[in-house]
Amino acid sequence: MANIKNIREYMTTWDRYTYEEGLKYCYQLSDETKKATLAILEKQKLISKKMNGKSSQELIVNENKIDIVFSDIFSSMKDYISPALYIAKIVDECLSKQLDTDYICGIVGRGLRALPSFIRELDLEEKVLELLPGATSYRSPDEDVIGHTDILLRYNEEIYRLWSYQCTERGLYNTVSRGRGERGKLLPGIHVLCPVNINSKADIISLHDWKLHSDNYIKQVVDCINSKRYQNYNTIKHLSSYDNLFEHINKFVIQ
Repeated sequence: MANIKNIREYMTTWDRYTYEEGLKYCYQLSDETKKATLAILEKQKLISKKMNGKSSQELIVNENKIDIVFSDIFSSMKDYISPALYIAKIVDECLSKQLDTDYICGIVGRGLRALPSFIRELDLEEKVLELLPGATSYRSPDEDVIGHTDILLRYNEEIYRLWSYQCTERGLYNTVSRGRGERGKLLPGIHVLCPVNINSKADIISLHDWKLHSDNYIKQVVDCINSKRYQNYNTIKHLSSYDNLFEHINKFVIQ
């Protein structure tokens, strides 16, 4: 993702093209992958749909455990990004594992369902950096999996680890589990909690039906980063329940 900037401009371009048209701009793909992707797009009834936020809804989805990390695939789009290329990369990965078409179709549905949150994180990273002069970011799938970090920033000689998640029952359960260390040890740094209610008009704006963080929400995140107030993780990790901490923009420090 190193060379992807101005993701909102990309969204405006995507909205002009169908998935079939978008696939024509994916020059690095093999003919085999393009042909298989067209078949999947047809099966998912996406082939003539515009590449906007609505296209990530009403999909055939495979909920079985799979050996494909969608965040890795999203991060692999270095110089060009589009929903069509993202799907094609999923298909290519599935072909390398010799999976059948119906199975691939369900995996693509699941991957496309995850795409809005990846785009929202990338947009949040861009907007936060605009408001933090001198801050730099480092994006790696390893940070997401190993470091439990969605967005990693270096700012004022400190490491900030932003957690981006939806403020839903499932989102809070998974995040609180992370916070308790049940999914692996948390790394040192200032951990900034960024829960979002995607149905909140205060938190979210819609751009071509992609749900993105509002200016107000982004300002709250930046204000939290700049604030001198924070929770010390050592004082909260032993509490039986601290869900309320994770329901609001907040931060804690791990030395």
